[in-house]
Amino acid sequence: MAKLTWEAGDILPQIHCPLFTRLPAEIRIEIFEYALTAFDDTSNPYREDDYFFRPGYEYRQVLSTTLPQTCRHIYCETRLLSALVNELVGWYTTTRAPPPKLESANSIKKDLVMTREQFSLTRIHLHTQQYWLESRHFIELLKRWKTSPRSLHITWFWESGAALAFNPKKFGQPTPGVFGAEDPFARGSWGLAFRHIPDLQEFKLELETVVPKKAELANVVSHASTWKFPSADGKYLKLNEGKTISTSWLGPKVYNSYHELPFLTRALTRVAPNNKEKQEFIVTTLTWVPQAIATVAS
Repeated sequence: MAKLTWEAGDILPQIHCPLFTRLPAEIRIEIFEYALTAFDDTSNPYREDDYFFRPGYEYRQVLSTTLPQTCRHIYCETRLLSALVNELVGWYTTTRAPPPKLESANSIKKDLVMTREQFSLTRIHLHTQQYWLESRHFIELLKRWKTSPRSLHITWFWESGAALAFNPKKFGQPTPGVFGAEDPFARGSWGLAFRHIPDLQEFKLELETVVPKKAELANVVSHASTWKFPSADGKYLKLNEGKTISTSWLGPKVYNSYHELPFLTRALTRVAPNNKEKQEFIVTTLTWVPQAIATVAS
């Protein structure tokens, strides 16, 4: 039976390999990082009417794992690199994720506490619906993580045609028009979640809606500039206004061939199959960074 573990003496020094004897370690690691960075599989595109199709997510991703299998020496130098150089992307709903479908958010929770490689994750990007963020799911997930990413990116699109409502200081569904500028953070509110990520250096929030709701989105963004999130070590996350980015893109009006979004009632609006109508989406990305309390107060 093959050994599943080995001692340091079992690893050959590779003294005849130019990769280890001629190249400086810094250049060698850059080569390894490039080889272990995920890339688009242009032969396997997503359909434009898939829920998860959007800029940056037009194709399935490919991550080659052949490099760490080359020899034990390379394995030791690269076993954590794929987690360091790639963004972990999570889709927290069973019907919105790209294939293969995850049975539930719990499957990601279990994965995140299983391997040493995942302890080294530095960038995590969550695509979620509002109810998931505003319930206890988000905070409970952060408590379970055995990793502390330096960058957390959250993307969501308001699927409902109702008035846009967003309040990080409230637990549960927010009230339209109430943004919590002066309110304290309620117990269980998602705005308290960042206390569980001690190494966090950047929080990005990507808000997306359709053009008819442009004024509503602008109102949300205006209030969001006042939010300061408690983080670890007695610091706060404060909006870096210089990093605010507004973009737009042309996407489908009909998803999965017959669901029109945003919908005006709780039931998805069904339309004629294979409807190819387009609509313009507008996106604002906000970025918060750590600040000392004294700096925030000033």
